[in-house]
Amino acid sequence: SKLCPWLLLGIAVPLMAALLVVIDGEHVGFFFLPDYPFPTLCTARSLLGVDCPGCSLTRSVIHLVHGRIVHSLSMHHLGWFIFLLIVLQAPFRIWFLFR
Repeated sequence: SKLCPWLLLGIAVPLMAALLVVIDGEHVGFFFLPDYPFPTLCTARSLLGVDCPGCSLTRSVIHLVHGRIVHSLSMHHLGWFIFLLIVLQAPFRIWFLFR
């Protein structure tokens, strides 16, 4: 059903964010492989050198999951809101399945 991808997303995002760290304030990588950060995926940032409206959301969520709220808010002021929307999908979809 259509509920499963959203349920999985609501569970996977916090778990993945717990495994990731922000490296040098700019890149993201697994905490156990800090010397191998992921490449930048934002096309606007890669090609034009400018931040898009969604830039820094991933880093903001990672900081939030690790309890660094001030860092999270300094990365993107809506990171907490996006994280909340995604995480609340899990209990909502579970409730919906058993309703």
